[in-house]
Amino acid sequence: MKIISLFLTLLFVTNNLTGQSITERIGASTINSLHLKSDIDIQVFLPEGYDNSDQKYPVCYLLDGQWFFAHGISTEMAFTERNGTSNTPYFIVVGISLENSKRYGWSGEVSKLSKFLIEELIPQVADQYRTNDERLLFGWEATAGFVVRMFFQQPDIFSGYLAASPAPMYGEYFSYLKDEYKSFSDRLDVIPSSKKYLYIGEAENDFPTNYGISKLTSLLQQNAPDDLRWIHQKMKGSSHRMTAYETIFSGISDYFQYYPVLRHNSIKHFQESGGFTSIETYYQKRSEKYKTNQEDSIKFLNATKRNLSLTAIKENDLAAKDR
Repeated sequence: MKIISLFLTLLFVTNNLTGQSITERIGASTINSLHLKSDIDIQVFLPEGYDNSDQKYPVCYLLDGQWFFAHGISTEMAFTERNGTSNTPYFIVVGISLENSKRYGWSGEVSKLSKFLIEELIPQVADQYRTNDERLLFGWEATAGFVVRMFFQQPDIFSGYLAASPAPMYGEYFSYLKDEYKSFSDRLDVIPSSKKYLYIGEAENDFPTNYGISKLTSLLQQNAPDDLRWIHQKMKGSSHRMTAYETIFSGISDYFQYYPVLRHNSIKHFQESGGFTSIETYYQKRSEKYKTNQEDSIKFLNATKRNLSLTAIKENDLAAKDR
């Protein structure tokens, strides 16, 4: 908690220099959970402009918020506020603090922690804040194991599941979970796959979680429906303890596909991507997914055209922008 407080203090000072303050966008409360039989500390961060709009927002729920809430804030701000760019829509960040001595038990007993989320926390957040139906759930290590189990057992609750170094999972190290692994395979047939997203982060040397991750990814490769969006990211140079941060950042970014301005790093990239047809397809999907208005769509399309023109000038290929 001291680290989070220091981080938020630094954010407050930094944002005051630009005439902005985020302290009024951070709230904290405690839920006396009947399901977990424990007091659970909750922290909430609201995106810029929340009080001046009537729109509804996606929510990113971070398990182990005592460690990762601050990173969730910095990720949201990096994607939506820094330099006026926008890689994702604005979203609400909710940190859920879990006692380290209990998180392994709650991870294995999926029913208790899931009931807390479904019956206690999510309704409270929806009652107090303007939220839409898009919800992401993040966990690391033991709580990432819970995230994976939620994905298979309660796929309707969240639209995005972000799991960093999930454990324990079936494999050479946790062979006693073989029956659960088989149930995962059976559950793939009933998951509404076209509307779900699963991100699995793994360190370069992630012992012993690497055994379970290997089994899990093999299962998905062999049996997952074609329309299920899932990613297994092996993070070079990363350690087990650091997978959480890259998973939060990269998982959220990738979940909101089609949202950023489409850019091409070269004319060759533009042509190999499908040329103008691919641009039209990208913004059509963006409009369908995010229900963007015409003005917004034109602004983003023009930004892509401007980027393409600058690339053509740089490569001395002015005809490319007309091909």
